[in-house]
Amino acid sequence: MPHLIPTFSKVAFVVLVAFAGVAAAQPFRPGPGARAVPDSSPSAARYNRGLALFQKGDLKAARVELDAAIKLNDDRPAYYNTRGLLLLSLGEPKLAVEDFTQADKLNPEHAEILNNRGDAWRDAGEPEKALADFSAAIKLHPDKAEYYNNRGHLYLTTLREPAKAVADFDRAIQLEKTNVYAYLNRGNAWRNQNEFDKALADYHAVLKLDPKHGGAYKNRGDVWLQKGSTDKALADYHQALKLEPNYLDARYARAWTYRELRRFQNAVDDLNVVLKAYPTHLLARLERGRSYAGLRQFDRALEDLNEVLKLNPEFAAGFYQRGLAHQGAGEYAKAIADYAAAIRLAPELPGAYNDLAWLLAACPDAKHRDGKNAVRSAQKACELAESPSWRFFDTLAAAYAEAGDFPKAVEAQKQALTLAEGEPEQAQLRPRLKLYEEQKPYHDPPRQ
Repeated sequence: MPHLIPTFSKVAFVVLVAFAGVAAAQPFRPGPGARAVPDSSPSAARYNRGLALFQKGDLKAARVELDAAIKLNDDRPAYYNTRGLLLLSLGEPKLAVEDFTQADKLNPEHAEILNNRGDAWRDAGEPEKALADFSAAIKLHPDKAEYYNNRGHLYLTTLREPAKAVADFDRAIQLEKTNVYAYLNRGNAWRNQNEFDKALADYHAVLKLDPKHGGAYKNRGDVWLQKGSTDKALADYHQALKLEPNYLDARYARAWTYRELRRFQNAVDDLNVVLKAYPTHLLARLERGRSYAGLRQFDRALEDLNEVLKLNPEFAAGFYQRGLAHQGAGEYAKAIADYAAAIRLAPELPGAYNDLAWLLAACPDAKHRDGKNAVRSAQKACELAESPSWRFFDTLAAAYAEAGDFPKAVEAQKQALTLAEGEPEQAQLRPRLKLYEEQKPYHDPPRQ
């Protein structure tokens, strides 16, 4: 049986997580973390002005002053270290590495400089070098919580070693029981290992320490969603957006949840905000297309889904969702072509097989029906399903009936009835079972 808005699934949640990255893990990155130089030299004057501007957030003006300070006196490690932090804030990690390396030459074996260079290596895409610097900083200063947090963040997000990440976050929390970053990141590590209750406990701890932490609300909402508690997820997303109205990850996650709950207009409203900021964001446009399809505004849905496939012509989910929209619009040949494209690109996902099978079995237009291929596709959907699905067996029954094998159609429909737990679902299935017992196929009514 087709469904224009598929129900929540493990596969679907991958789309949600993909927008936010690996559970929105956060390194600990302090501000300049430096003090004014007490002497009255010209270089110190320029450095102190640069530092003050950095701390106020005027990064460009701060860079001018720090450049001047280093030009006047190039043998002070503090100057290079502070300019390295500034360059990190400006998104120039490779230049920051150069400054931290010079600071290290002038002041070797300084834990703070090594930790900062680890930050820069991480941002520059050199995780092994970052790991070496974080580990060296920890060896020099083993009682500094932020160093463990930063190494744990690297293990979690880049090196994909969550057990080592948890060990580092544990140590950070032991050293500093009010370290919000360590609790948040440990929660993210637990979440990425599907240890949802442990993740919730850590997010609760963050919010106890900092009740206005939007990221903790957003991440906790994601866990509630993974546990199937959509009302709690929505409440957390609402709170995250109340605290940070421009928090686009939270807005996207709320939109995704609205669509799951079939509150399609709410989903569209949130996705409009996301797409205004990021017009080419693939997943947000995909979700808005799905939401328009839920509203049966198929022209708008197809506009979004066509744009998705312009952005990524090899995106299986784009073809699958566009197939659903074409089917809803009554464009059956285009729907069949899109399902086939989705299957070609992602042959391990069952949804496209199921919806292709349903269309081939029950299409209102007889010229598109093909019982033999419907059976083949429906069987593949059942084979690939994570667990037995009443929807897939319903489709398999319709396919057998279209192929003229009514005994198997009856058997499959009875299996669908056994799997369907709710009365609304069973009420859909009984009339088709009666048809198959009467040796009649089921066809969808013509589109109005």
